[in-house]
Amino acid sequence: MGDPFTSEQGIEEKLNKQIIITRSLLKASQSVIESEDFESAARGIFDACREATGAISGYVALMSPGGDENEVLFLEYGGLPCNVNPELPMPIRGLREEAYRNAKVVYDNDFMNSKWIGFIPSGQGSDPDEQGEIRSGDERIT
Repeated sequence: MGDPFTSEQGIEEKLNKQIIITRSLLKASQSVIESEDFESAARGIFDACREATGAISGYVALMSPGGDENEVLFLEYGGLPCNVNPELPMPIRGLREEAYRNAKVVYDNDFMNSKWIGFIPSGQGSDPDEQGEIRSGDERIT
């Protein structure tokens, strides 16, 4: 049994992943160049990243002028069940708060078994790709 990174199959898999990533980066770059507004460019980058990572859901949000909440620019459920009202406030807390406070990318590869899962309210789809906090029903989760 050979090394998976030097076998023909391993090399082909690695090249295919590189092709997907390269295509996604090109699509994201193209959306920035061709978009006439921020929202269109952000959506193009978001869709390219979802394609590259295989994620089926996610969102893009901007920090509110007061700095205490995020304002959702767009939200993609990816066909997952969700009873979350997208009009409710999205407080900055949990994993997102860590990213903002440290000005660094943060992630948890085992999100569904992490301390961050406590921020996900009932009614939110249980998608393992979901990496952020959500607001639920008619309540503000803090």
